[in-house]
Amino acid sequence: MPTNDIAVLNRNYGSPERIAFREGPAGYPLISLAESRGSCEIALYGAHVLSYRPTGQNPVLWMSRRSARVSAGKPIRGGIPLCWPWFGAHPADAKLPNHGFARLRRWKLLGTAYDSRQTSARLQLTHDAETLALWPHPFRLELTVSVGEVLVLEMATTNKGDAPITLTQAFHPYFLVSQIEAVRVLGLENVAYQDLSPIGRDDRQHGALQIQAETDRLFRKTAGGCTLLDPGIGRRLVVGKRGSHSTVVWNPWIEKARRLADMDHDDYQRFLCIEPANADADAVTLEPGAEHVLGLTIQSLPA
Repeated sequence: MPTNDIAVLNRNYGSPERIAFREGPAGYPLISLAESRGSCEIALYGAHVLSYRPTGQNPVLWMSRRSARVSAGKPIRGGIPLCWPWFGAHPADAKLPNHGFARLRRWKLLGTAYDSRQTSARLQLTHDAETLALWPHPFRLELTVSVGEVLVLEMATTNKGDAPITLTQAFHPYFLVSQIEAVRVLGLENVAYQDLSPIGRDDRQHGALQIQAETDRLFRKTAGGCTLLDPGIGRRLVVGKRGSHSTVVWNPWIEKARRLADMDHDDYQRFLCIEPANADADAVTLEPGAEHVLGLTIQSLPA
């Protein structure tokens, strides 16, 4: 089947008012999933969730307007990128893609489904000659996205080789906010963090986290989720996770935003990234045939 044929995808996997396909970033198909309580869009390029909107509410995710012009081989800025099989810069070769290659690849659609509770799509990425040149390990990576009362993402990694593999990973959601300095993050109180910003001062979080400068913090031993309070929008986003032992909070602030070509200079004011991760010392090791599932849930509630 020609996987870029929108008519074929709609005929084989679509459903009126629940599942539809259209052309998306980099010319690859985009899937729209809808349920009475919410909707989302996913690009097959990178298995990238581009939008999520609970019914009758404001959008939950921020997208850079410059990502509409993204080309194959370039990452999409905004939404929910996937960081896999390494988080951040490659530990041994800075020339390799930042945050791995999963977000830069075209994924295969395995199927779509819906019932009275949710609408979902399942996508897959497997090893080939190009991935083995970047990361010499056979694998199967599947992402399931479901929308209903909450948005649910589950990324399952299976080691298809005959030797153990070690990887780092994250969901990298960009949450839309009314004004970055007005929001607070709850759930990280008294947790130790590594400061990855230029300030570089490791510490322990004291009280609610507020963003007042460039922020890039890796919180360790965080099995639980966070809540993002935004009085300007009048909502709280409950960000749940499973299979994750790290949480990263990131905002580039003024100077770094000016250096990012795929972001307008003032975009830093409109998003905050809260990322369920397994990074650095929290890397995941899988024996041959073993599977690991990283999960993310997002629920929007009144403040």
